[in-house]
Amino acid sequence: MQLVLIRHGEAETIEYDANGADPALSPLGRKQAAGMAAYLAERQNADPIDVIIASPMKRASETAAPLAAAVGLDIAYDQRLREFDANETSYRVIPPGEMTPTQVDEILAGFTDPAFAARVSEGIGDVVKANRGQTVAVVCHGGVIMHAVAHLLGAPDLALSLHVENTAISRLMVASSGHTTLTSFGEAPWL
Repeated sequence: MQLVLIRHGEAETIEYDANGADPALSPLGRKQAAGMAAYLAERQNADPIDVIIASPMKRASETAAPLAAAVGLDIAYDQRLREFDANETSYRVIPPGEMTPTQVDEILAGFTDPAFAARVSEGIGDVVKANRGQTVAVVCHGGVIMHAVAHLLGAPDLALSLHVENTAISRLMVASSGHTTLTSFGEAPWL
């Protein structure tokens, strides 16, 4: 099976929202999602996507929508694919070079939370088991992708070293034996 992990497009930057840390896509994020969808739709005959599964968070579901429309599929949602900040009350985008040490520590605490890693591993593991022989597009979040790639490759410490751009695609081939090969990481020619 092929697992196509897609990070959501750029989200609106909000300091507080009544819905918590669940912002919609920014105008740029919508353009990124449309570009990704067109790129994958152009390849649908040669490399068809059979299933689309997404995080139910707005930025992921709004990124999945143009892909679903372009390839004629429905979107299934899985709560386990939500980002580590899913229960926060605000969503901040801070460039890495501008983060204070306290902000870095807060992000690392959420990202390295064992419950988050276990939730992601279980969710991705179930996606793989349920979709043998198919190509599955999973539209989710940077932290989810980093943990999924590291988990499937059997290198959990790798997660902290990875970074994926908005709407970038990472592809993994998972053999029936469970052997996994990372065939691309961070593919995004439409950006």
